[in-house]
Amino acid sequence: MLVCGVTRVANPEVVRESKNQNGRGGVLPLVSVVVLNHNGLTQNRDAFLRCLQSCVGSEYPNKEVLLVDNGSTDSSIPFVRSLYGERIRYVLLDRNLGYSGGMRAGARMVDPRARYIVFTNNDVFFPPETIGGLVGFLEAHPDVGVANCIEIVPRRDYNPGGTYLDMRLSHVPPRDLSKPYFVTAAENFFVIRRDVYERVGGFDPNFFQVYDDQDLCLRVWMSGYRVACDTHYSVTHMHRLPNKKTPIRWYRHIRNRYIVILKLYDPSFLAAYLPLRVITDLYYSVFDPKWRSRRSIILVVRALRELVSKPNLFLPARERFMRVKKVSERELLRLGILRP
Repeated sequence: MLVCGVTRVANPEVVRESKNQNGRGGVLPLVSVVVLNHNGLTQNRDAFLRCLQSCVGSEYPNKEVLLVDNGSTDSSIPFVRSLYGERIRYVLLDRNLGYSGGMRAGARMVDPRARYIVFTNNDVFFPPETIGGLVGFLEAHPDVGVANCIEIVPRRDYNPGGTYLDMRLSHVPPRDLSKPYFVTAAENFFVIRRDVYERVGGFDPNFFQVYDDQDLCLRVWMSGYRVACDTHYSVTHMHRLPNKKTPIRWYRHIRNRYIVILKLYDPSFLAAYLPLRVITDLYYSVFDPKWRSRRSIILVVRALRELVSKPNLFLPARERFMRVKKVSERELLRLGILRP
C-alpha cells in the first residue's frame, strides 16, 4: 500500500440523533466523504478550495472528510491543514496512483462503521444539502446502490446526471428522464453504499484513469443494484485538467473499454461485442480525422497486444466478479441501461 502518511483525527460521531430527510427524529448513518487531489492548489485553486468547503460545510452532520493526496508536488496539503486542521483526515500517497488507485486508497481508510461513501473529484463543489439529500434518497430506495445528481458544467448547454452507454461502451443520449431516472453510470461525484462497493470489488487498480466510474457502476448494476440520478440536487464541476487529448489518456480510453468488456460480459456477449468494439475503433482510426490525428490505429494495436500478453489485467477480476454477478447484459438491454 503506497500510503506514506495518514493523519487520523478522533473518531467521528457515529450515532447522532437528528432529523432525517423526512423530518422525523432518527439515527443518521455515518458517511465518509473521499476527496481525491493532485496538485489542486496550482491546477484549479478556486474549485479545489470550494470543493473542500462544500464537504466540510455540508449540512449532513454525521460525516468524516478524507482528503487523498495523490503524490502532489505543490503545497496543497500544508495549505489545507492550515485551513481545516483536524476537521479533515489526510491520506498521503507517495506517488500519483491515478483516479482509481487514489480512490481505492481513500476507500480503504474510511471509518469501518461508515454506511455510505461519497467519492468526489477535487474540482466539484455543491450546496450544503446535497450529501444529505442523496443519502436520504438511498435510505428510501434500498434497491439503489449508487446515487448521483445533476452535474452542472459551466459553458455546457446540457447538464445530465450521469452517463449513458451502449453495448460497445460508447456514449449515447438519454432516453428516459423521468424523475428520478436511472443511468448507466455516475461520474465525478456520487454516493455509494459501502457494502455494495466492497461486494463488487471497488475501483479497478489497473485503471489509472478513464472508464473507471463506468466500470464500477456497471458492476453495481450487474450485482443487482441500480444507479440513479436524483434531480432535486446538483453539483458544479469546474473541469479543467487533465488534457483529454494526451496520447496516454487516449490510449487508456481505448484499452479500458476492452478491459470492461473482457471482465464483465457473459461469453456470448463478449464474443459479439469485443470484436465490434475493436472494429469500431479501427474504423474511426482510419476515417475520423480526430482519431487519425491521434494515430489511434497504433494505440488500438498496442492495447490488443497488451491484453494478449497480460491477461492478469482482466482474468482475476473477471473470476471474482462472476461470483457476485446476478444481472445479465440481456436484462440491462431490456431495461434500457445498455443500448444495442
